[in-house]
Amino acid sequence: MKGKVRIGGALGVGVVIILGALVANSVGNETPVGAVVVSKAPERQYIASQDSDGDGVKDWEENLQGKVFETIPTPTSTSFTSGDEPYEPPTTLTGKFSEAFFQDYLQGKINGEDFSDPTAFIGNAVTAIEKNTESKKHSRNELNTVSDSPEAFHIYGNEFAKIMNSSVVSVENEAIILQQALTANDPTILEKLTPIHEAYVSYISQALVMEVPESFALLHVSALNTFESILTDVEAMRLAFTDPLYALARTKGYEDDAKALYESLQKINEKLSENNVSYTNDEPGVFFYLFDI
Repeated sequence: MKGKVRIGGALGVGVVIILGALVANSVGNETPVGAVVVSKAPERQYIASQDSDGDGVKDWEENLQGKVFETIPTPTSTSFTSGDEPYEPPTTLTGKFSEAFFQDYLQGKINGEDFSDPTAFIGNAVTAIEKNTESKKHSRNELNTVSDSPEAFHIYGNEFAKIMNSSVVSVENEAIILQQALTANDPTILEKLTPIHEAYVSYISQALVMEVPESFALLHVSALNTFESILTDVEAMRLAFTDPLYALARTKGYEDDAKALYESLQKINEKLSENNVSYTNDEPGVFFYLFDI
């Protein structure tokens, strides 16, 4: 239980720092409240390398062997148990990563690897986190494409705008909701993310079946993938109290994903303008005028 508390606390600090930067970008250069101050680390105490009996084994190692290792029973099976409870492999990214990380580290020590410069080892760990937290990617062969024509372009803009207006999401920023939950240490606040999550699920399902003119295919795929990125971000935020590493890994890219979505919609608007597509005020496609520069 203590381990979970400590992991959660680490997430809280990490995410609050990240979200603090997001909020600062939107409200100006205000002095942050409750800034974290890191003091100088205490001097490390080193183990004496004395070998009193000259047998080649240092005294501190002999003490460990006599007082610790001899009390650890040799396993008789590969099923790890704690009392009467069988070992259950972790199901969260946090648990899986922690287990794999320490297994790799211990195996490296057994193999005599030099960890005096852990850069490569840590780099591999970061790569593993990024790989295992990637959002789903779509390609143009999944689209329902149609031939280019002025009519097809006009219909496309209207239909895409209908998708964006089909689900009403909270005007409250997803990251702010997460920040509120972490600050209050209240997982129930994350329930406000549920309608946002459902909205992006709906965007994706509708965007996959609508007709897309050939000229808009790549732009449409880009928009689909930004939907998926933000959907994954929101999914991770909802797991902040149960899978903190996953939440932190995705949250750090949330601002970039939000910008990518805006840019995708902006490019669709530019493409519509290039093809002289215009909309009256009573048409859904007028939505794209929000992205006029």
